Order: sequence, then C-alpha cells, then structure tokens
Amino acid sequence: MVLLGVVGFSLLRGGARSPEAPELTGEQRAALEQQGCTVDSRADEGRSHVPAAEAQYSVNPPAGGNHDAVPSPAGFYDLANAPSDAHLVHSLEHGFVVVWYRPDGVAPATVDRLRELARGHRWVIVVPRLALPAALAATAWHRRLLCPDGADGPLGTFVTEFRNAGPEKGFV
Repeated sequence: MVLLGVVGFSLLRGGARSPEAPELTGEQRAALEQQGCTVDSRADEGRSHVPAAEAQYSVNPPAGGNHDAVPSPAGFYDLANAPSDAHLVHSLEHGFVVVWYRPDGVAPATVDRLRELARGHRWVIVVPRLALPAALAATAWHRRLLCPDGADGPLGTFVTEFRNAGPEKGFV
C-alpha cells in the first residue's frame, strides 16, 4: 500500500526518474554538470501517437511522452515557425536532440552559436521556448540538461552523448 502511494505521487508530480533512462555514470554526470548546469531524466509517461492538441506534458521542457505522429525535422527555428511540443517529442523518440533557448534569457551571440550548432548536426533541433525554466536546455529521450547562458561545453557534450539514443533510433 505504501509503495503504491509513492509510485502514484511520483507519477502525479512528473518528477520520477524515467525507467527508460539508465543511470548516468559518474563521469557522464561530471561532464554535464559544469558551468551551472543540472541534468535529470524527468519525462512524461507514454510513447503513443496522439493528435498534437491532445499531447500534454507536465515536464518543462518535455523529454518524452505521448506525441503527434509526425516528427519535426532538424534545424533552427524561431518563435514564428517553432514546431509544437508534440512534434518535437516525436523527434526525440527517433534519437534527435532538441536544444531549447529562452529568447529573453540568452545573449545574441548565444543564438548565433545555436544556429551554427543546428547547421552542423543533422540530428539537432534548436527551438525557442518562452516558458523555459533556464536560459538553455537540451533534451533527448528521457534526458534533460538545464543550463545558464554561455554553458556551451555541457550542451555540446549532451548532444554528442545522447544523439541517436531514442527508443526508435536509427534516423540520425
């Protein structure tokens, strides 16, 4: 009974470590948790295709969960053409890495570096997010990295470490 209550509470708060994400090694965690970054494996449950309007995420930014049937292509997006979360989560399932930035939280030079990152990697999607809880974030399937502006090292390490790591990998 107590175990059932703990599991239920974890699911409700959306903060439980995903069973799909193996524990990080000490070396991986140390490489990612530099320059003020934090890493976790918070993600919503599910992998089903649902209409984009029905996909709901309690984790911000999302790193898994039910999603639209159409993934987003790699590239750099701005606020005018940013894909929906439901499309981005489908891309994560295919092994893409989504790099998020808060437009009012990063310097123009950071946006330029993110644009170059998207140009240089066919498995990276860069997208703005107004409600991002950090200046920068990166997500892969059931992995999240939250960073302050200028944390290029951990961001690059995350992209290298977790690209093509989704449950339907092989697209990148």
